[in-house]
This record gives sequence, C-alpha cells and structure tokens, in this order.
Amino acid sequence: MATKATRPGGHARPNGDAPNVFLRGAAFRYSPAAVNAKPCPRCQTQNPANAGACYNCGQPFPQQGYAPPQGSQPGYGQQPPQQGSHPGYGQQAPPQQAPPQQRPPQQGAPQQPSGGGVPKSTMAMSSQDAMKALSAAGLSVPGQQSSSPSMPAAAQAGEITIGRDPSNTIVLENPVVSARHARVTRNPQGGLLVEDLGSTNGTYLRGERIQQRVVTLQDDIYLGSAPLRMSDPRVSALILRINRPPTKGQPFTVGSDGSCDIVIMDPQVAARHAQLTELPDGSYQVQDMGSPNGTAIDNASFRIQTAMAKPSSVVLLGGFSLPLQLLQRMVENAKGEGSVMQMAEAAVQGLNLDKPVITVGRAPGNDLILPHPSVSSRHAQISKQQDGRFQIRDLGSTNGTYVNGQRVAQPVVAGPGDRVTVGAVTLLLGARGIEGAQRAKVRLDLIQVGLTVKDRSTGKPRPLLENINMSIFPGELIGMLGPSGAGKSTLLMTVLGIIRPTGGGVLLNGKPLFSQYESFRTNVGYVPQDDIVHPELTVREALRYACKLRLPSGTSKKHIEESIDATLKEVGLWEQRDLRIGSAEQKVLSGGQRRRVNLAVELVTDPSLLILDEPTSGLSWTDAADVISTLRRLADNGRTIVVTIHQPDYQEYEKFDSVCILGRGGKLLFFGPPSPDSYDFFGAAPGKPREMFDHLEQLPADQWREKYHQTETYRRFVVERAGNAQAQSGGAPPKPRPRSSLRQFPVLLGRSLKLTLRNKVALFLLVIQAPLLAVLIGMTTGGATSFQVPMFGCSTREEATDQCAGVDDRIACDPQRRMGVAARLPDLTTPHADDRVKDPRTALLAMLMALFLPMIIASSNVLVSERTVYERERLAGLNILPYVTARLWVLFLLGAIVVILHVPIAYFMCDLDGADGFVDKFINLGKYMFVGFLVTSTAAAMGMALSAAVSNPVSALWGINFLVIPQLLFAGSISRLQDLTGILSWFTATRYGLEALTAVDLRSRDNLADCQVERYLENMPNFFNDPDSLLGGFVTEFPLIFAAVGMGFLTFVAFILTSVLLKVKDK
Repeated sequence: MATKATRPGGHARPNGDAPNVFLRGAAFRYSPAAVNAKPCPRCQTQNPANAGACYNCGQPFPQQGYAPPQGSQPGYGQQPPQQGSHPGYGQQAPPQQAPPQQRPPQQGAPQQPSGGGVPKSTMAMSSQDAMKALSAAGLSVPGQQSSSPSMPAAAQAGEITIGRDPSNTIVLENPVVSARHARVTRNPQGGLLVEDLGSTNGTYLRGERIQQRVVTLQDDIYLGSAPLRMSDPRVSALILRINRPPTKGQPFTVGSDGSCDIVIMDPQVAARHAQLTELPDGSYQVQDMGSPNGTAIDNASFRIQTAMAKPSSVVLLGGFSLPLQLLQRMVENAKGEGSVMQMAEAAVQGLNLDKPVITVGRAPGNDLILPHPSVSSRHAQISKQQDGRFQIRDLGSTNGTYVNGQRVAQPVVAGPGDRVTVGAVTLLLGARGIEGAQRAKVRLDLIQVGLTVKDRSTGKPRPLLENINMSIFPGELIGMLGPSGAGKSTLLMTVLGIIRPTGGGVLLNGKPLFSQYESFRTNVGYVPQDDIVHPELTVREALRYACKLRLPSGTSKKHIEESIDATLKEVGLWEQRDLRIGSAEQKVLSGGQRRRVNLAVELVTDPSLLILDEPTSGLSWTDAADVISTLRRLADNGRTIVVTIHQPDYQEYEKFDSVCILGRGGKLLFFGPPSPDSYDFFGAAPGKPREMFDHLEQLPADQWREKYHQTETYRRFVVERAGNAQAQSGGAPPKPRPRSSLRQFPVLLGRSLKLTLRNKVALFLLVIQAPLLAVLIGMTTGGATSFQVPMFGCSTREEATDQCAGVDDRIACDPQRRMGVAARLPDLTTPHADDRVKDPRTALLAMLMALFLPMIIASSNVLVSERTVYERERLAGLNILPYVTARLWVLFLLGAIVVILHVPIAYFMCDLDGADGFVDKFINLGKYMFVGFLVTSTAAAMGMALSAAVSNPVSALWGINFLVIPQLLFAGSISRLQDLTGILSWFTATRYGLEALTAVDLRSRDNLADCQVERYLENMPNFFNDPDSLLGGFVTEFPLIFAAVGMGFLTFVAFILTSVLLKVKDK
C-alpha cells in the first residue's frame, strides 16, 4: 500500500508528488515547467516560476499559493482586478473618480455564498463596506470584536489619512506633504491599500508614482520626498490589533480570529496561526499551530514547528510578514509602556488647562509631568496673561527652556501657535494653553555648504566640500557614502556643528544652526568611529555614569535605572548588561555589541538627532547588519539619524530612507532613496550596491553631478525639499552653559577609581615594583654612604691649618660661616683622619627617582588612552576642572600607596635612620614619607600635563625623557648648581625633595663633620651658603614646608597647564 509523504510542518501530500518548497507561505512543485525563468525585480536572479521569494536577495514575489473564495477580490499576485475591485500586492489600480465615502452605492445586496464563502458583492465595495458585508454574512471579521487601546479610532474604522492638516490621522508637518496627501485603508484581500488624494508632489512606491497600490508592512512609501513606513504602528494598526497585551514568559496566540491575543487581519493568516512566548532576554519562542500556510522565521524557504527568534527577526505567517520589533512596540503602546514621548503626550491630554499657572517638570508635584531624561525636576513655568498670551519662565533647568528656538534667560511672552521646548520635548501652545507635546523634531538643511582649507604641501586652497545641498527630514535614517577621501566625515562634522563651513550654511529647523546651537547640543547624540566607553566598565556601569553626567540634576536613582533598563532593551543588550565591555584586543563583547554600547550611551538622554561616524567599520557582515537594523528601529521611533558608512551590503543599504553619495573633492553626486533610484542612476543591478560604487569611478565627479541635476530625484529630494531656504551663517556658536562641577566631580572620581582598580595588570606592576626598587636601592647604596675622611675629600683636624691657607669657602676655614652653621647644627665638628663620615645623597636621590619615574609613566597615558571618551563627554557638557581634579586625586592615592610600600624599606636598608630613639626614628620616617608623597604627586601632575599635550601613547613615552632626565641632573647631587643650572633646578621636584631630606638627615644625626655640610654646599649653593639669609634659615628650620611649597607650586602649574591644553584642544 502506498504511503503518503509528509511536507514540512507535518501536512501530508499524495504519493508520487514532487517535494514542495515553501517560500513566503506559498508552495510550488519542482518540475521542468515550474523552473521557467522568473527574474527577480531587484537583482535579476533567475528563480522558479512559482517562487515566493528570490533565492539571492530575499525579495518577495507576488504570492500565488493563496486561493481566495470564489467571487472574492483578487489579492497576492493574481490577475488585475475587475473594475471596482481592490488590487493585489504590487498592482497599479485605476484612478478613482471619487473617494470611497463619495462613491455611489453599489447595486444589489451582499449575498451569502454557499459554503460560508466571502460575499461576491464585496468585489465592488470599499474596504469599509466589504468589512460590514463580511460581518453581515456571519464570517469572522478580524478587528470587529473589540477595539485595542493602542489603535487609533480611524485605524479601528479601517482607514487613516496622512497630510499636513491637523484633521488627518497622521500629521506630517513637512512642506512637501499636501494638506490631505494620501489615504491608507485595510484591504480585505490582504495588505494595505494606499491611495493618493490628488497631492501636489505625488505618492511614490519603489520610485514609481502611484495613484492606488496594495502594499505590505515591509514597504515604504514616499509622500513627495517624505518617507512613511508601513511598519509605523499608526499605520500597521489597520491590520494588526492587540486584544490582550502578552506578559513576558507567558504564551500568546496570533491569528486572524478575533479571539486571539494578537489579531492579524490578513487572509493568509490562519484563524489560530501560531503561538509566541517572549523570553526574559527579549527573544521569542515561536510555535506553529498547524496552520495551512505554515510559519517561518526570517527565511520563507523553510517552515518551522518550534524555533527561537531574535528580537529583530521577522515571523512569516503564511505570506504575512510580522516584524517582532513592530509587535513589541504595539504591545508597549497597548500596555501604556510606550516611549517617554507617548507618555508626555498622554500627560498633556490630561492637563487641566484652566489653571492660571502651570509648572512643567519631571518630578511628581508638577502640573505637567514630562518623564523625559532631558527634563529637570522643576523645569519651567507657564502663566496665563489677561491678553490671552502666556509668560514663559525657566526655573533653573539644566538643559534650558526655549521659545521658538531661543533660550529663555528672563521671562518671555509667547502666544498661540508658538512652541515651547522643554529639554527635548516641544509643547504646542494653543488658545487655552498647552495643547500638545511632541519630540523636539530636528530638520537639517545644508545650503550650498562648502569648506576650503590650505593645502599643507602646496599652500594653495584645497576644497574639502563643494556646494552641498541637502535636506534631512525628522525621523529619517540617512546614509552618507562615497570613496575614501570624499569628505564623508568632514560633512558629518559640519552637520554636527564641530566644523564651521567656509561657504553656505547649515539650518536647524529653518534657522541658522549656530544661532540656536545650545539647544541643538543638548538634543543630539554623537557616536564617533572609535569607542566612547571605557573597556574596564560593564555595560550597565558605562550607561550609569553617562546618566549621572548628562541627565539633569535631581534625577533619582530609580529613574536612572529605569532609563538604563529601557535603553539596554532598545539596543538588544539586556543579556550582556553585566559583562565587561572589553576592547578589540581584550575580547569580551563582539564588535557589533561594543558599537551598540556606544550607541546606548547616547540613547540614555533620548536625543532627537543621532550622528554616527562609520558605525560598521571593522565589523563582520552579521554585526554590521545588526547595527544598521538597530538604527533603523530607532529611526522608526521618530529620531533623525545620519550615518557615514563604507561599502554596505544591500541588506544594510536598503534600510536607509535616503542616501547621500559623495565623490572626490566633496561633491554631491546623489541624494535620494537607495532603491530603485540610486541603482537606476548609477546603472547598477537592483540589490547590488557594490556594483554601483564600482560604476561611480567610471566617470569624473563633475559629470556625475551634472547628470544628477537633470534627474527627477534631484527635483524631488533637493529642490522641492529645500523650498525657499537660504544659506545663513548665524554668527559664531555661543558658549555652552556651564554645568555644576560639584555635581560632576564625585561621579568622575568614582569612575576614575573604578577604572584604576579594574586595570589589574598595570596596578599590580605599579604596586610590586615599589618594594622591589627599594630593596635594590638598599642593596646597592646602603653600604656606599659611609666614607673615610680623606676619601671624602674634606679637611681633617690635623690638616685644617694648612688647608685653610688662602681658602675662604670652606666652613672649617671661615670662622663666621662656621659659627652660623654651628648655630643651626650645634654638633658640627672637624673630623680626624681616621674618622668616617656619612653621605646619604646617593641613596636619597635613588629613592626620589624610584618614586618619580613610575608615577610619571602611570599618569602620562591617562588622557591619551581615553581621549575619544573625553571629547564626546566634553561635547555633552563635561567640565574640565572636575575631570582633571578627579583623575589627579586617584593618581595621588596611587602615589601614596607607592610611598607606603617603598620608603620604609629604603629608609632602614640605606641607614637613613640616624636619629636616636625609637620614636625619633619613626618621626623621621614620617618626614621621609611626606616628602615622598609630594614627589609622587608632582610626578602625577607633570604626567597629566604631558598626556594633555600629546596625541598618542608613543609621543607620551618619548616625552617622559624630557621630564625625567632633568630630575636627575638638577637635583643637586651630581653636579654643582649655579647660574643657569641653579635657576633650572627650581623647576625639578627632586631638587626640593633632596634639599628637604638632606636637612632632615643632618639635623637628626649627632657628631656631624663640617666636611659633610661642606660637600652639600658645593652642589646646593642656596642651602647653607648664606646662613644669615631668610631662605637658608627657612630650609634648615622648616624643610617639610620648603618641600611642600616648592613641589606644590610645580603641581599647581602642571594642573593649570593640563586644563589650558585641554581647553585649547576643545572642538
């Protein structure tokens, strides 16, 4: 007896059938007839005739596997519809004579087909009437059972309108969008029906102007040149409804039946199609529930029964694609856990507009609570005036209050129609007061931007950017591409405001960028190519420090942790939150994960504009695709994102709303949609951007630019977008408002201490070398500090008379000087020939150098190693003073540890404990340790100054020589200090340390020989040369104060120099 083979998913097929392959839910049988060439519209790859998606690039084909009931409207991939019916996916519909609500009523009543089919008369109905007919027929009509709280009323009715007019469901305040531009309705045969409403600039799908077309959730349409993604929750609510928001860890059902937890109104979705479970790490377990069209994840070619899906995956329910990121956003909205901007909008809706005075802030107790990270606890006050206008007052907020882009320093008056920006939230003023809240939108216009610099080799002007015209709309993801040296990063720095163009100007929301640069600075996130996080920190710690430094004062720990958790989930790093970040050399996180940590650091403040320089550089193709997918999701949430990228794959390339392609010399060769416009312009096959970049080199940049100026894309995306914008410079950028150094200092101090303790290898080497060097110094100099008098080169008592003949610079021969020195050193004597005298200067100098050298090495790399972190934090409001001070304090602490481990060992091994009595010995030891601490502190400060002066670690190592060798030469132990050398010695720490410790040693010993003091005088002329001078007496009487004042002065000068160098290098 013949058996039946089983298809994937457990469905049986008759014996003898060829195996079926499932693509996008459609099955086809391999046969010679079925493998007739079917070219992919994107990459031209030949596919089987019944293929559901291209094997090469994954482009979906119109589906033929779904057979609608007899008499119903044609849908996926079927023949063009009869007159009055709705088209299928990708089909062009004939223009309608009137909107659906104005069409004449259809003749004949809907009929119930036998067998419970779809009423035949629905073929000539609007989508709304068809839904009513289906309901009247007794069929299950998804979306009619209940209304979702996350679904707009218009979406529940099956229709939304888009345009500039406030009466539209989706309002796009964009000059290229008409007042009522387009309508999107739910198509009963599947997908969404997009209709142009007679707009001025047209509605476009994949570069083609359309009147009416059926699209999927994965399509993008352009209203003029303004993009609108069908995956926008406001649009997708037409066919996707949340009946019961699922709970993490609990399974929920997805299907077309109205009783499912997630209802999808699409005929390819079974009544109860699949069961999904969100796991703690954000991934999903997907299980097919015996659906006829099957379930797949990401790849339509293979169906699954049970499998795991990443948060960024797309679940294919038959021919319907469900992005899990979209599902998550709609679930959050249904739970009331959407973005802080959605919560801000909800807060405005519940505001009592009759109050004469309204306080705005983040903390409870305000009349209007805005839970945005950039809003201070008590941010602003809005008071009604009798003339119907409003007085706006800033309440000392961190990020400022702005009226129409101008910062409020003193109370200002605003009227209906004005915009009050509080942090990154814009409040819309109406006749009664605050009538709306939205994210502070960012539109950037580059008008004839040029940048010319002097060529270093020739001295002639060299253009880096030439006549760049480009407009970036709010919520767009823009890619900047081009060959190396084309000026991508330069253009990015111009958009960011770091580089000021020499020609043209940059407009922010229609006004010069630099005239409102302070508000712009607080609402932008910038991720440079290098990491802006410390590799020693964990992911959560990096974000916590970013919150403490950037969020307004008064932000509670609870709010900080909530912001961190939300950001980690948004970038997909929840599972890695407690892992060390690591670096390219010390692998912990992957390259893509580290880039997402950099991105997360910027997202904690929820900026409206994100600028990223080469975020995929050096990453594998999977990591690069992951990073771009994350950016696409962030742009879908309303942020404007500008990215430079080099040679992307097509999966990454086609996620951009528009691409800016630069040629050599900084010339704009193309700006517009990546597909199909850029492919067509450069003559490349669809889906092959790298072939496009190969073609780019075939013509000079000037020819490409002239060719582009003749295209329809140039008219739509450059000319129409720019409108009447005029280039304006706007003056010099204002200085940023200073932030509290007292608030930043403890945060920076804690972070610096943690970074130092986490660098265990460097810390171990620094700590272990301190006692080892002390032992080596004791072994080599401990026995070399005692000399017989003749060998020491001093006068003996027996030779005093002969030696004094004609000599006036020896203590033994000058009675007046001898009396002055003896008054301070009462035990001074002239030794006999067989006596031995002590000379501890070699040991003292070795000890001081052993303290100075390790600390200057440890500090000289501090600023160089974290320069990118510092520069980014500086742009975000970091103050130099607390930053340098925090770093120095940690270095001072390290120096104290080194002194504790080094000085006692050297003190006893070098026989420096000449004092009598146990207590006196340890008092002297304390003096030695105090001077040692001064030396390490001075070394740390000098090393910090060196680190601020150089730009890389190699330069820092070479610079150490210029600071260390003078400490050895001008200490006063090797050569006599006089004239110029005496002056230079005042700028060395070892000179102060050696004089102070020499005085301590001499005063602690009994029976001093005058020749000992005499030898010191030869090298240190300011020590005892003039015993009656104030300085000579001060050094011998107060050696510790002398050392503290001298080395304290050097430390202070180094601190000031470090701060000045950092200020000079500010961007």
